[in-house]
Order: sequence, then structure tokens, then C-alpha cells
Amino acid sequence: MTLILAMLLQTAAPVPAAITEIQQRDIDCVATFGLVAYEQSRGAPGANRLRSLALPGKTYAGLIGARLIEEAGLPREVIAAAIAESARAQASAAVEAGNPMRFLTTRYAVCEPLLDAEIAAGGDLRLPKPRGR
Repeated sequence: MTLILAMLLQTAAPVPAAITEIQQRDIDCVATFGLVAYEQSRGAPGANRLRSLALPGKTYAGLIGARLIEEAGLPREVIAAAIAESARAQASAAVEAGNPMRFLTTRYAVCEPLLDAEIAAGGDLRLPKPRGR
């Protein structure tokens, strides 16, 4: 967790005030899924109790990023900075809580329904969109 936190600290930029509450919620969930996927990739105790997030988390991040670009006109760099800031704050809070996976599991429970709904509505970014008939 400290390695990812150090990497995030190096890449963060100021987050603009133009992000709405709903957009921030979605950004926070992207960060949560990224942190959980990282913990899963390193075999952190308890991380395997949650479904694998490598692919669905990446798909969700792409869908949220595309929506923020379209809705708010935010450049990718600003979205990336907002995600990095959220991940940094969550990683810090997880460490302070004394049980990072318990903290992330609680965040995951809030975000999982959003992931499923967003992917169901947006489809899989890896597949080409069907052409009109």
C-alpha cells in the first residue's frame, strides 16, 4: 500500500472545483477499484474475498473517464489527477484505520453496484460498438 501511495504522491496535480458530487463519487469508486485490484495483484490477505477487479475495474474507469470528458469537458489529465488524489486519500485512510482490506472492502461494497450498473449501461470497452443497421 505504501508503494502505491508514494507513486500517487509523485503524480498528483490539483483537482478542479468543477467536479460534481456524483462525478466525485464515481472518481472515488474508480480509485477504490484500483486500490483493491492492486491489493489483489499482490495477494494481500483478504483481497481474494472480493471478485477480481483487474478487468471490470479497468472497464469502469474507462467508462467513467469517457463520461467525465463528455459531461464536464474535463481533460484526461484532470481526471487522472482527481483519481490519484482520491486513491491517495483512501490509501492513507486505509492505513490509519489499521486494517486496509477492511477499509477497502467497506468502500467496495458501496461502489460495486455502481460498477455493475455502469458496465451494463456502457458495455465492454474492449469490444467494438455494433454499427447501425
